[in-house]
Amino acid sequence: MGSTTKSRQHPDFPPLQSTAQGPTVAITGGNFANPNETAPKISPRIEWIHELRFAAAHFYSNSAWTEAKNREIFGKCFTPYGHGHNYRLVFFLQVEPDEEFLRAANAVVEELDHQHLNFVIEFFKTHIPTTENIATYIWHKLQDQAQLRGIRLYEMDDLWVTIRK
Repeated sequence: MGSTTKSRQHPDFPPLQSTAQGPTVAITGGNFANPNETAPKISPRIEWIHELRFAAAHFYSNSAWTEAKNREIFGKCFTPYGHGHNYRLVFFLQVEPDEEFLRAANAVVEELDHQHLNFVIEFFKTHIPTTENIATYIWHKLQDQAQLRGIRLYEMDDLWVTIRK
């Protein structure tokens, strides 16, 4: 007979406890064939997830290059008008988001939402607004939030970047 996971209602399963290092869970009686065997303590890393969305336009252009070189390297992303995306921004937090964090996160998203990044955001007048650079911009705005462990910015379902502490 193999190992069986016990539910939280089982009397041998202790409640979740919090320590200075984070929550810990003690698992006991991992093998019902040998009830005296005890599994080691584990310390799972629990994260809260908060997600916001925004729409923004951008284009790729390197001012040091010729128009032909920009077209060769950036293809359809090099246009004078740009194109838009519906971005999905995921925050990885060590605790449930508090009001201070929510205000800060919403302020950054409001700054970017429905903007043409190349023309409106000063940083992107000198930095190409790639997914990596947009995520870096957001990270620098929010990195002092103590509960923030990381962010993931999706430009599309199959294109994203993750930044973690």
